[in-house]
Amino acid sequence: MAGQLKGLKPVPEYDKKKDYSYTLAAVHAILTSGNAFIISKDKIDDFERAILQVLRILEFLMWFMITL
Repeated sequence: MAGQLKGLKPVPEYDKKKDYSYTLAAVHAILTSGNAFIISKDKIDDFERAILQVLRILEFLMWFMITL
């Protein structure tokens, strides 16, 4: 779609050497698009910080359970 829609840039290339969090990417995409529909950007930003904190805790717990 890049090049077909005015102002739409190509998606960055996938780097096989990096690890990606698809959950984090999905949360970020939803919250970013939600900013267009929500009047209060501050509420979205607060919610995003809370979600990221929960994801960090879950990631730590998963790591901890694997190392037991």
